[in-house]
Amino acid sequence: MIQSTVNSRYGYQIAVDNIPGPETFKALLKAYQTELNNQFNANCRWHIGT
Repeated sequence: MIQSTVNSRYGYQIAVDNIPGPETFKALLKAYQTELNNQFNANCRWHIGT
């Protein structure tokens, strides 16, 4: 469920398998950073992995 929500809200393409793995956690961190940027009018970008 969280994977499909992140995909639809943020345009990510992580696998929707209901198993929260590393790609899910990376996408959640990116989504969280995006929300913080939007709410606080910031433009911070973290580099998560490669």
